[in-house]
Amino acid sequence: MFSRTLAACACAVAFTLSSSAQIEDSGLLQVDPWGTGFLAAGEPALPVTMWQASDSASLLALMQAAPTEGLTPTGRKLMRRIALSPAAAPQGDDTAPLLAERARIIFALGEPAAAAGLIARLDTAPEGMDAAEITADLNLAIGNEAEACADPLGGPKDGAYWARLRAVCAALRDNGAGAELAIEMAAGQGVKDGWLTSAVFAASGELPKPPPARYDSGLAIAISVKAGLAPPDSPLSDTRPDLAAALVTRPGIPASVRNAAAAIAAEAGLVDTAAWRNTLDTALADPDFTPESRVEVALATARNIDMPQDGRADALADALNAAAVSPARFAAVSRVLAEDLARLSLTKETAPHALLFARASIAAGDFEGAELWTLVPDIDGAPDIKPFDFAMIDALAVLAGNGDPDAAATRLIETATAKGDGKTAARLFALWTVAGIAPPPAARALMAAESETPGKTGKPGAVLAMLAAADAGAAGETILAAVTLVGSDPSGRDAADLALVGAALRRINAPEAAASLALEASGYWKAAK
Repeated sequence: MFSRTLAACACAVAFTLSSSAQIEDSGLLQVDPWGTGFLAAGEPALPVTMWQASDSASLLALMQAAPTEGLTPTGRKLMRRIALSPAAAPQGDDTAPLLAERARIIFALGEPAAAAGLIARLDTAPEGMDAAEITADLNLAIGNEAEACADPLGGPKDGAYWARLRAVCAALRDNGAGAELAIEMAAGQGVKDGWLTSAVFAASGELPKPPPARYDSGLAIAISVKAGLAPPDSPLSDTRPDLAAALVTRPGIPASVRNAAAAIAAEAGLVDTAAWRNTLDTALADPDFTPESRVEVALATARNIDMPQDGRADALADALNAAAVSPARFAAVSRVLAEDLARLSLTKETAPHALLFARASIAAGDFEGAELWTLVPDIDGAPDIKPFDFAMIDALAVLAGNGDPDAAATRLIETATAKGDGKTAARLFALWTVAGIAPPPAARALMAAESETPGKTGKPGAVLAMLAAADAGAAGETILAAVTLVGSDPSGRDAADLALVGAALRRINAPEAAASLALEASGYWKAAK
């Protein structure tokens, strides 16, 4: 992924990527940008035929409509596969706009090196995107300043970005006079940037009141670090997860910013949990560091040997509840807190958080931990929690690929005695079908008898077109339609629509995506009402 190959990718101004995110040409299309792949080593690719049953005219609208922000982990993985996998071109004479859209999607998914590599192979760059600018800015972001400030191929370049870059590079070389001259020349070209001017002068020590740091571009990151600018009061933006990933390992970044960046990058799938955990461990080991975010406070509290178990549990629960805003955030926070959550014992003091901790354990893939938190009825003095709620944990674990469906279904049906329980159970059984898990007869009968109120649904024609695309073997088209249909919160989608999405994904040989989508659609990640 991006985090593992960032430095190597950016070092190559000629866009030669490292082996773990290597530009891969299909044997059929070595000079065709469609045949160029950018997946990380070991990351599964879609078949090279994924576009061949589609035509360029219909694909353009689908690519433009497909979301790239606020994706669930499943949606992000699927979009990565269609954007980064090498493939044969779709049908149609004019596929240039589609290649531009592919580059845009790749960049939006947090893969600027791959986007630059693709753009460099296009006859016409996408509007507002320049391969050399992207590469230079990426080099600045990761701290590869010598490469970013080297003379570009073909000589000096014109444009606002390059005018700013010349000023920043002079400041990075401690050439105050050169930086001032570059700023004056940029202003003469109509390029005026008050913050950058202040930051450049701050880097030379000539500004008594320097501006706050900015982290919204490689230029801003580099000059902020050089000038030692203090972080702003506002939270770090999550609109550029690639820059957040760069901040995780870049020298000179304040611990609070590095931790926030690691959280954003982990949520976007650009760094793994171990990297985020490492930034937190390093910060918390510093006696001068003050925990501020809920995750920082949770870890600091969990490691306080003088803190009783209920206090540790409360802090972990607070961080998990705060993360219950999206499947991606809840899963990321659950994973980073998994070790400390596993150290808790089930007692009458920690039992009030049992259902939350069980769901977090499922998100982290700790099914033994999830089962532990369902044993509350065995604890004297524990709070009274409905047996149905614990049965739901078992059924969710089945949805996540663990447990006996028949046993879980029986328990869920037998405990569904309160008003609304039947519809809740029927919804979960419907999601089993999305994942390709066949509910037993009694569960199917409950599904038929306790149909839920229809949720948010797509246009029937769009849903059926997605299914037809899957039947035609148009894997890329199917994924674009499915991700657009599901959106950022599949838990509000109609079960029938989701069942068709699951069927379509399984037909294009993506059963694991259907299963993970079904789990996200359960709403397991949401805070309890």
